[in-house]
Amino acid sequence: MEIIQGNNNVLSELITLGDYVRELIGSGKSTAEIERVLASKDGYKNVTILSVIEMANITFKAKTNNAPNVGDANSHTDLLVDQQGRDIGTMKGQGWKIASLPDDSVISWYHETAETPLGRIETAGIWNSSAIWAGQWQSLFAAGVSGDVMGKIGVRQLYQDIPREKYLTLIVLLPLDQIKSLIKK
Repeated sequence: MEIIQGNNNVLSELITLGDYVRELIGSGKSTAEIERVLASKDGYKNVTILSVIEMANITFKAKTNNAPNVGDANSHTDLLVDQQGRDIGTMKGQGWKIASLPDDSVISWYHETAETPLGRIETAGIWNSSAIWAGQWQSLFAAGVSGDVMGKIGVRQLYQDIPREKYLTLIVLLPLDQIKSLIKK
């Protein structure tokens, strides 16, 4: 397998996969059921899925409390809990509101580290913070760097449930050799 440098299809494939997993979660399927579906129907074997609640503990340097603005920055150490309320790790990181689009959407750069029982997961990239405030999911690239998830890549998706307090988080990781857009034929 040759990794093709600059292939923008990789992140698109991962976001599409994350969206599909969220759809399956929304239909009432458990993580174990989704992993079976992905393996049998879609050819994604050994997938790691974390669908958790992220309880935010954010330190802001922000112009306002009710919307993102260019120049804002934050750091956070959030608690990750499962659907039963059990602590399953932390998400620590920083974000900078770096630019605005012609429609006044604010774009942010984030870098985060999730510490979970499955291992450490690093996330980084840009997303539209205004879209998060508008009730839309946003995605960052994710990579497993230790433990059971080491060597897997995927996506971290975030939805703001209660502004600056509670987020819904989905992380989907899979082995490199199963990412269809990386496999050179």
